[in-house]
Amino acid sequence: MDVATNDVDTWKQGILVFESGIRLSEVIPTIEKFYDITISTDPKILNCTITRVRFTHEMPKDTALSLITLPISAKFNKDKDGTYLISGKGCN
Repeated sequence: MDVATNDVDTWKQGILVFESGIRLSEVIPTIEKFYDITISTDPKILNCTITRVRFTHEMPKDTALSLITLPISAKFNKDKDGTYLISGKGCN
């Protein structure tokens, strides 16, 4: 995972920052831990990269997921068991 070193302190303060160019496959496990959720991701989009994004514990999960899915033209929904499903066409 490519979280900036100076952002380790922000993690302790309930803030999570990802730098531009990080792959979704690296972001998902950290978001799951940060928000205590389970995310299932379409393998086609795991190599898509996101832009710089900042999350806080106060930010609703749906807003956080929108920040990572909208820029890569993906979508998410929550299934009956509470797992978030992220799907999309993939990246070039």
